[in-house]
Amino acid sequence: MKYTMIAPVGNMKSEGLKTMGLVETEEKRGRIKVRLTELGRLLVKGYVS
Repeated sequence: MKYTMIAPVGNMKSEGLKTMGLVETEEKRGRIKVRLTELGRLLVKGYVS
């Protein structure tokens, strides 16, 4: 299953998903694609807490 989501990758008050290694981002033609990493998938499935 392929997960694609649009989410902030961080702000001044919270550590970003990208910084924590949970998502990868790719910018193409002014749009940003955010994908879960393997660690992010494991966390979503409940294998990592």
